[in-house]
Amino acid sequence: MKKLFLPLIIMMSLALVISACKKDDEGGDDPAPGGYKISGYAQDAVTFTNMAGAMVTVTDMSGGQIAQVLTDAVGNYLVSVDPGTFNLTVAKDGYQTQSATSVIVGNPSLPDVFVGFMPVDNSITVPVGALCGIVLSASGAPLANATVAISAEDESLTNGYFASVMSDALGKFAIGAIPLEAAKGIIPAFKVKVMQGNFVDVTHNIVIAQNSLIVKNVSLVNQNVPGNTVFTEGFEAETGWTYDGFFHRQQNAAIQNSNYTMQYVKLAPNDNTNGFIPQAYAGVYSAWYGQESTGSFIGVPSVGQDTMSGGSSQGSNMGYMTSPEINLAGLSQASLSFWSWYEIESVNPNEYGFDIMEIYVMEVGGTSTSIGRLNPYSDPILSNRAALPFTSGGFNKAPLWTYKEYNLSEYVGKSIQLKFEFRTVDGAYNGFRGWFVDNVLVTDKAPLKGANTNKVYGPDPKPRTN
Repeated sequence: MKKLFLPLIIMMSLALVISACKKDDEGGDDPAPGGYKISGYAQDAVTFTNMAGAMVTVTDMSGGQIAQVLTDAVGNYLVSVDPGTFNLTVAKDGYQTQSATSVIVGNPSLPDVFVGFMPVDNSITVPVGALCGIVLSASGAPLANATVAISAEDESLTNGYFASVMSDALGKFAIGAIPLEAAKGIIPAFKVKVMQGNFVDVTHNIVIAQNSLIVKNVSLVNQNVPGNTVFTEGFEAETGWTYDGFFHRQQNAAIQNSNYTMQYVKLAPNDNTNGFIPQAYAGVYSAWYGQESTGSFIGVPSVGQDTMSGGSSQGSNMGYMTSPEINLAGLSQASLSFWSWYEIESVNPNEYGFDIMEIYVMEVGGTSTSIGRLNPYSDPILSNRAALPFTSGGFNKAPLWTYKEYNLSEYVGKSIQLKFEFRTVDGAYNGFRGWFVDNVLVTDKAPLKGANTNKVYGPDPKPRTN
């Protein structure tokens, strides 16, 4: 087993909400005359364990107790209330108490207010908070499958949006164990970006205190007007891209990660894929850095490795895919967007570490510039994580397709190529499913805010040794 690197680290985890409207068997009230209620659940922010028997207390703004109930066998609770503004807490032995303050009840179009608690246990020493809410249309209808992403307001503190989830069938979402410190110090404020189909993207700034739960419902307005398409690629046909290493076009297929079946790696607690690769974001093809033969990027496996090793290779591997030329002549601004799904190691996945996923702009006849990496800013804090994944959903969370966007306005008037590159850097912890890319799009519309990191990353680290 190779040693785990533990640089300055922060941990984040996220959870896709499970609908929680079931009445609490231990102490739910009868419906109030006004028909208003607060419902939700208590769930471990790291393991997703449903917290049965957790005490949920509801008080008014003067501190008077309104209700106190225990969560049921699957962690759900329900409290009926009159319209008003309330504070809620959840407490259970072995866990840090989490509080949601100034929760407003009384909107006739939203009589059931969702408060999904996600506390951490007492072993977690870094300061964390949480966020939950419902994504709604302008008419008040819940919006399923909306992407909710969180970043420090100053993106340089967290390397952009570091965690994403998707809203469930009832529009509900939750992100737990949000780190309140970064390598550069305290994160004073966060921003939450919500995206769904043809709706206008919305960004809200929030402040999160330690062990607090921010309840934030988000409304989206339809008719997001996109820019004019300059270049698009869905990988449904061969269109002049060049592929190197394990990068290739991949048709939807039932390919299972053999490292999972051989017990070298584990799936995240909320991952129900049984280790199979994902379907394309759209159509039947996507681009994949990985091998059909193993369902991973392990290459040639090491002989005689232990179970839960993370999948050891006999050496490092790398590869890239490069687009055809894209002409940005005559434009005043431009942007790149694509959808990404990945599962890599969680030992040292940070942006200066291993399993690097990097995007470059190559000027035809000129220079090549990195415009960003998808890796997290820092490594997780949990020990003994060799077999656990870091994914596009977060540390030890199920992977999901997430939206990425970069500003190309500094390249207008030029011809460019896009390059997507993956580098393991060494042979350790390579038993994961890799990186998928789909729906690459270049338009003549710049992002609302520049998304490029503009960093000079320097050389990759030295390979790790036993």
